[in-house]
Amino acid sequence: MKLDINSISDGKAKDIILESIVRSENNLKQTEEFQKELFLNATLDDVNFLLKSIVDSKLDLIKVYSGNKTYVTSIGHINPFLKKGGFEKIEAELKKAESKEILEIENLKLQKEASEYAKNFRQKDEEIRNLTRDNLRLGNWDIRFRWYIAVFSFIIGFIIKYLIDK
Repeated sequence: MKLDINSISDGKAKDIILESIVRSENNLKQTEEFQKELFLNATLDDVNFLLKSIVDSKLDLIKVYSGNKTYVTSIGHINPFLKKGGFEKIEAELKKAESKEILEIENLKLQKEASEYAKNFRQKDEEIRNLTRDNLRLGNWDIRFRWYIAVFSFIIGFIIKYLIDK
């Protein structure tokens, strides 16, 4: 069964290559065989890229021999690796770790916004307290001033009444 290389993940494509190596005689295959037997629309460069990334993973799964033709053979650890989930599992774990990291970054941004909001809230609360204090001070002065006017008016009225009666 051939799969479209563009419709599957790299992890799945690598696992398909490893399964094909295990099924082959002597665990030996040419790179052209992968291209012809496994993948639709795959170029030899696509297959070589996948093989190179398997080798670069440092999991000691395959060895690539180059000469007139390029051959790939199993080192012997493929079956246990595939049973544990293979490259698809590694890819899924990486995506999960990336999404976790993205969520942590978003969480930090939200915490920063909450901190800025709390800081702004404290500043506004302090301004309200200051304005309330100033308003009370002005209100108290207004009350005192009205009392002074009332007392002063009473005294002036008393003096005028005394002068008129005399």
